[in-house]
Amino acid sequence: MFDSFETVDWDTACEFCLAPRAIRLAYFRGRNPSQEAGARVARSLEAVRALRFGQLFRCRSCGRPWYDAANGLCTSVERSWLPLLTRWNDRPLAPTEAHVLSMRTIGAVHWSWCGETEVRIPCRVCVAGFWYDPALAILQNRPLLMWKNPAPEVFYVDEVEVLASSEFALPHKLRQRGATAPEKAMGYAPHSAHWRDIQVSLNGLVEFWGADGQMGMDLSTRPERGAWRPRALDPRPLCNDLLTYVIGDLTDYARKQL
Repeated sequence: MFDSFETVDWDTACEFCLAPRAIRLAYFRGRNPSQEAGARVARSLEAVRALRFGQLFRCRSCGRPWYDAANGLCTSVERSWLPLLTRWNDRPLAPTEAHVLSMRTIGAVHWSWCGETEVRIPCRVCVAGFWYDPALAILQNRPLLMWKNPAPEVFYVDEVEVLASSEFALPHKLRQRGATAPEKAMGYAPHSAHWRDIQVSLNGLVEFWGADGQMGMDLSTRPERGAWRPRALDPRPLCNDLLTYVIGDLTDYARKQL
């Protein structure tokens, strides 16, 4: 099924489906395509088949795939995403009890995205004997479709041998506070943390920190004074390490435990 999309002319722009790259399909199906780009996209899409979660569509004009997560948001699928989408759809991706225990020890944050909840755990992971740090484990019932280019390293939870805490990761209390920080302006939800008695400004849900010898694990909600020593053993800049993603299904077991 996914192999058929390899014949798409990915380098040629499509006047119907490339602007915008994500739409609310149910809404734009009822709009005027001569006036709104989203409506032209909606009219160009035809259903291909149901996936594990959600629906796969195809543009009638250029053949590009689109993915509808069954939450109202339908997203244009990049060519580089096809292998990820194929692997995600091939089999269930339930985290093991050992995975869930490690996630619970680190602390998970429940995050709402387009009406759905995902569970996010900042960590480091061992895959095929090699450690990736930092890594963000996300349990959700949809594939990971990224806007970033180049695409990040992505593993599925059944490839992960060990999941452990990362020195880059902020304490659970700070991450939880960031997830619920009130928004002051579009995309701006300020709050602060402290490294010793140095204030650090944060915006919304921040999961990793590594700058000027400061590591996320040593940030706290209030200033520390006196004989304070950082716990991080290997302080280093976060910008030098690419973020790895780990994706798994948000099973009933994981939902209850986390």
